Amino acid sequence: MKQKPLRRSALMAAGLVAVSLFTPIVTPAQSGHDLQINIAASQTTVVPGTDVTFTMTIKNNGPLPSMAGIVKTGAPAGTQFVSVDPSVGSVDESPPPGGTGDVIVSLGSLLVNQTETVTLVLTLVASPGSSVTVESEVQGFLVMGDPNQSNNKSEVHIQVVAPTMADLAFTATGEDPTAGTGSLFTYTMMVTNPVTKAYSTRDPAAGVGVVAHTPSGAVFAGVSASQGSTMAPPVGEAGIIICNVGALEEGATATVSLTVNVVASPGSTLNFFGQTSSDSIDPNTENNFAEVMTPVVESGAAMLEWEPPVPPTDTQPLPPPQRLEVTQPATSRAFGIQDPHATLQGYNVYRSNSPGVSPSPGTFFMSVPPDQTNAAAPVAPGGSFFTVTAMYDTGESAPSNEGSAEVAVATLTKVKVKSAKIQATGNGFSETVSVFVDGIPFVSAAVVKKQGTKVIQKGNLLTGQSIGAYLAANPSVLISFRNSNGGVATYRHPQ
Repeated sequence: MKQKPLRRSALMAAGLVAVSLFTPIVTPAQSGHDLQINIAASQTTVVPGTDVTFTMTIKNNGPLPSMAGIVKTGAPAGTQFVSVDPSVGSVDESPPPGGTGDVIVSLGSLLVNQTETVTLVLTLVASPGSSVTVESEVQGFLVMGDPNQSNNKSEVHIQVVAPTMADLAFTATGEDPTAGTGSLFTYTMMVTNPVTKAYSTRDPAAGVGVVAHTPSGAVFAGVSASQGSTMAPPVGEAGIIICNVGALEEGATATVSLTVNVVASPGSTLNFFGQTSSDSIDPNTENNFAEVMTPVVESGAAMLEWEPPVPPTDTQPLPPPQRLEVTQPATSRAFGIQDPHATLQGYNVYRSNSPGVSPSPGTFFMSVPPDQTNAAAPVAPGGSFFTVTAMYDTGESAPSNEGSAEVAVATLTKVKVKSAKIQATGNGFSETVSVFVDGIPFVSAAVVKKQGTKVIQKGNLLTGQSIGAYLAANPSVLISFRNSNGGVATYRHPQ
């Protein structure tokens, strides 16, 4: 007799109810967690002996938390284990330093959208021409709880190549034969992978770096490089400057410019030292170093002058000083300003040894109060450039146009200083000339004669002192002759 199939009610009555738990249709995305892992290497082409950092990123895409997640990776043949560091959890298994073998990390529970990392460091010791594969895998407590296994594994391939041979050449020069006290001074460093018949440099020089120190008697102001990244001490402090240049092809050159602020006194010397190195074999290291010795002298003087800005308006909430060219559009100056009717707080003066001075911590020189519209500044022997900005309670204006010690100045051939008169002869004086003694102007204007070849200054200084009285109290003074275009010629009395 043919047996009839049991009805569902009979199964339930018999206690066989387990099948009823699986009768609803459940999609994979609803059934548990979805763990994924991605592995990335700090370098994918290396020479033997290079340490490579592998970063494994693990994420739980949900829709439910993951319990007891485990990451499996390891140090395969051709590598040596250095370290492993998980962002959460613990290391359950790892080979000894220098060894090979499995690495197992227990992550613990991962909430939905929680992301963690495991950092593995290995030394690549495989022979040149070989490839090393580093694998990684993540699993939860139950494999069946993660229905999407396609993203639970990841691997990265490292190519091992023979080290290159590059005879790097390094040079360093200062921008001027002398450096002025209180002024900026720039060093230019160049590292080259030259074309040479003596050594093969057909491959790039790998891992090129430049290291320099701020010389004694100077502090850091700024650094830039034609390629790579830089690290430097804070502005205004001494320290080490490091530039990671990277690879240099045969015949290529990388340039690093270092600007320092000279704080040493006149008569001293700035001793600068820099060097280069790389991961490539360098058969001649004698040309990897350079030294620059620069005498420190007294700086010249520049007289900066500007006019107060116009009152703020809705369309120009941060107007720059008048008479000076604006180098940024008004829209960028006004961005983010809530109160367009800002209050003038003062002025900032910035300087550089090249045109186009951009306000930055490295180029900042001084601040002056809002009722002051002039300042004296030291000038580097090779010339200095300046910009001025207006400071408001809601922000800083755009910079002015630059004033420079290199604008047209008069040529002094002879200067006579008496108790009641200063007389200068030369060429190139403008129709009006302002004369200053240690930056102090005179009450009366100077007289220009003989088609701009002679200047006579009489009267008292703005302080009320006569020339003779000031010289009696100050035996050494700096006399400045400023043309109407801003060019300043200086004379140290006595010579």
